[in-house]
Amino acid sequence: MNSTWQKNIKKSERNPTQEPAIEYDEILCSRLLKNAMQLPVPENCYQGLLLPDGFELPDNILLFFKDFPSGNKTNSRYSIIVPFDPMTYYCNGMPLSVAPGMAVIHHPYETNSVTISTGHCRRMHITFELRTPQCWIPNSPVAALSKDAWKQLRTIMKLFRKGETFQLSVAIAELGWKLCRHPLQCAQRNPSALVAGVKYWSDPGQISGERIKTIAARLGMSESNLRLRFRLETGLPVGKFLREKRFSVACHLLENSSRSISEIAKACGYDTVYSFSRAFKNTFGISPLAWKKTYCQTTREKTGVLPFQNLTKGTGHQTC
Repeated sequence: MNSTWQKNIKKSERNPTQEPAIEYDEILCSRLLKNAMQLPVPENCYQGLLLPDGFELPDNILLFFKDFPSGNKTNSRYSIIVPFDPMTYYCNGMPLSVAPGMAVIHHPYETNSVTISTGHCRRMHITFELRTPQCWIPNSPVAALSKDAWKQLRTIMKLFRKGETFQLSVAIAELGWKLCRHPLQCAQRNPSALVAGVKYWSDPGQISGERIKTIAARLGMSESNLRLRFRLETGLPVGKFLREKRFSVACHLLENSSRSISEIAKACGYDTVYSFSRAFKNTFGISPLAWKKTYCQTTREKTGVLPFQNLTKGTGHQTC
């Protein structure tokens, strides 16, 4: 960046209403013209390149750092984990030996845990939400970090700190594309029909109220066989998996929607508000209503507004 351009930027910052300076580079312009003249004439001026069906960018993005082991757990988010120390990462019970220069890609509702190979297990997590699987999400659970990927990670961290949400979302999708190009063949993410079936039939957005016995019948096996095989493949009891999946959805709805407790209970597969509230309190120690009020109060103290105030404005719904 030359000094003239820097001065123009500083002047614009001092006076936001001032029009930006026009920079003309004859060499760059001539190169662009040369390439533009080689573009073909389109057969149809209203039909161009299309994004894949259902394409979307990451939302509800978080970046954080960890340096401690973690037990078996699952959640509804995608994660890209960047290790800074050698460690063993378990994905659906499958051990993956990872080290600096690699990235672990975690899909929703996969069980995961971390054990220490050295004195530390330092790692950075990039977690986000997607409504549907995307073509830029690697299928391999482990990928190599190229030089471009390392640069992209630095960009992602800077954008997150600045709160540049749109640019951050695009940058994470670009990182996903880069990781797709460098999968490591140490393991493949090919869940069995059993695990895939349990995930499908237990999806609260698919069918509500499914019990282990019903899921087993849909998969053509006994309940005891389902429990045994699911635990052997994932290292997690199927009942615990279903509870954690439902409560992950419940917490998200409590914190980010204006739905009533009864609506959330139904969305998470519970027949009554009572059974939902009792199970929720047994897990978290407080009722769903108390959880919602606590989250709203914490958000209000930090930001001065309710977490979903803009969504419910003018609807007459009570958010807390």
